[in-house]
Amino acid sequence: RSYEKLTSEGIIYNKRGIGYFTSADAKEKVLEAQKEQFLKEELPVMIKRMKLLGISEEDFLKSFHQTHATV
Repeated sequence: RSYEKLTSEGIIYNKRGIGYFTSADAKEKVLEAQKEQFLKEELPVMIKRMKLLGISEEDFLKSFHQTHATV
């Protein structure tokens, strides 16, 4: 199933009788899939938690910029 999923997503391809190989743009496709997953699944949970904790957009952006500058 894993090979089928990766093949259908264009991350790998099969050369019959030889084996599986990664596509030239595999890294970009994996990053794009992870980005989509984050935006659809993780970010809404994070925003909900921020609301529950009373973290404002301004507080978040300030912390984001401080953290971003040190990473």
